[in-house]
Amino acid sequence: MLQLLEGVGPATAGRVLEALEPDAGGLVDVLARWPTAHGALPAEARDPADAVVAALGAAVDEPAAGVRAEGLRDALAPLVEAHYPDGAMRLLDLDALVAAAGQSPDLARFVADLVLDPPASSSDLAGPGSLDEDWLVLSTVHSAKGLEWRSVHVLALYDGNFPSDLAAGDREAVEEERRLLYVALTRAQRDLHLYVPLRYYHRPRGVDDGHGYGKASRFLTDAVQSLCRRTDRTGLDVDRAGEVTAGRGSPRIEVSVDALFS
Repeated sequence: MLQLLEGVGPATAGRVLEALEPDAGGLVDVLARWPTAHGALPAEARDPADAVVAALGAAVDEPAAGVRAEGLRDALAPLVEAHYPDGAMRLLDLDALVAAAGQSPDLARFVADLVLDPPASSSDLAGPGSLDEDWLVLSTVHSAKGLEWRSVHVLALYDGNFPSDLAAGDREAVEEERRLLYVALTRAQRDLHLYVPLRYYHRPRGVDDGHGYGKASRFLTDAVQSLCRRTDRTGLDVDRAGEVTAGRGSPRIEVSVDALFS
């Protein structure tokens, strides 16, 4: 952070860090030692640095991860915009991080999710598409938190995958799987496609049959399915028995995704 400040390079940042070092070992209390340490900064860098440290101080007693992240984002925004040519794009990344933090119940949970499934890159802003980029985003549900896309395709909605077979024996774990599916379904801005394969391929022992038969996820109750348009793999409308209903009239269905979990 120090090297984002105007006129601060590695040498100056090093002097500030030395001033923050405790006198006789132990943990560094940045907030307590900062009034002395910031004297090592050039005059034009002190006010913006003080603003970031003040945001850190305000976050100490704030339990909500989203509020913490938002305060730090606001303090860092002027530094990022001034230091990077693509500062505006980087701030959008911070906005996504703040949104993800806002969905976590506490800081520990947010950090754990981020460590377990960190984003591999920034989505940036889409420019003119080419054959090699900007056509499809593959994402886990955890990485999709706080993000949205015009169209979302959720794959493999069968029991054993949603909920995972590793979670099916524990009520609390099943409820967490339900919340994860809610996150997946609410990433869609306009179009949401749910895929329920009746047959899936696997080789648990390498010598047995290469496929198994699945059933729709227990989360896709009759009430949920009644809100969806059912099609077969060719795109034709079908009823619950799989019989093609094309030609009988398929009324347009408009529904809030939140209604699926009411």
